[in-house]
Amino acid sequence: MSMDPQHSVSYGDLLLCCREEGHAMDKIPAIPLSLRLPDDELSWDLEKNGEFSVRSANWTIFGGCDGEDGVSASNTSSLWNKIKLEENGFFSVFADWAQACLARLKGADYGLFFTVSWVIWTARNRRLFEGEVCNPTQSMEYAMERVKELQKDEEEVRGGGVSACQKWQPPSVGLHNLNVDGGAVEGCRESAGAVVHDSGGEVQLAAAWRFKDRGEPMIAEAKAVLMGLQMAVDGGFTRLVVETDCQGLMTVIKSQEKGCSSLHLILDDIYHVCSLLDFVSWSFVRRDYNKVAHGLAHCLPWGTTKKVWTSDFPDCIVSFVARDFPMNES
Repeated sequence: MSMDPQHSVSYGDLLLCCREEGHAMDKIPAIPLSLRLPDDELSWDLEKNGEFSVRSANWTIFGGCDGEDGVSASNTSSLWNKIKLEENGFFSVFADWAQACLARLKGADYGLFFTVSWVIWTARNRRLFEGEVCNPTQSMEYAMERVKELQKDEEEVRGGGVSACQKWQPPSVGLHNLNVDGGAVEGCRESAGAVVHDSGGEVQLAAAWRFKDRGEPMIAEAKAVLMGLQMAVDGGFTRLVVETDCQGLMTVIKSQEKGCSSLHLILDDIYHVCSLLDFVSWSFVRRDYNKVAHGLAHCLPWGTTKKVWTSDFPDCIVSFVARDFPMNES
């Protein structure tokens, strides 16, 4: 974000105008600053794409109306009091009834139940916040695919091994792996960690950052990718395989999604840095095989905002570095 000198309202004036709004005082300084200095744009913060919608405005003004029927959260909770379900007795609250139903499920059905619930909740949020109507059949097919994957992973663990494709693998000769991870320090401030491995599995460069900002998890993950890419370019690494355990971010980056939100401002910076590389590819990696970057994202002491290592890496990642080294694979 850059402030146009011709604008009559300065950044400081904007903060003063928003002093009465409370949350705006925290949100405005948290807007990521781009090194590209793009022109200012109006962005509607209540939508992921940064575009204004009557739906999200209505939600904010009227305290959370649930779509076109205008049923609020308070109305739906009071509706439960009018329903009587007999399940070996009367249940006065939904949680007790749900717990009784779950108690009857077999162990194998738990994963199916929660996966389907998650897919339904995701479809509901897309409809409510993004106006996207999901296909029920496709949603259930997606849920079943995820359940099959989970069952396969569980069978492999019980069998005492993990397939080779699931292990962290060093890159091909001539390439470097850039593993990144974003997080929150004690649930409040954003943080990021990044590590560069060569084709032999050796760590060439590592870094950790702590930000004053406090935003959504996806933004923290995007900042980790951006900071990691900038670190790699500054270190002279221009042929990269970027790995992260945030699958949603990988999908957004690969789709080259455009928008004017805070997230899209970071994405545009990511695309810009990628244009400086000779080669870049993107890969999702399981969280268990992104431990080094995760450890870096949570290793900085209070008062430190950035730390870069080329050797003598912090103790919090030494064991993970050793585990990932190819010679130490069991």
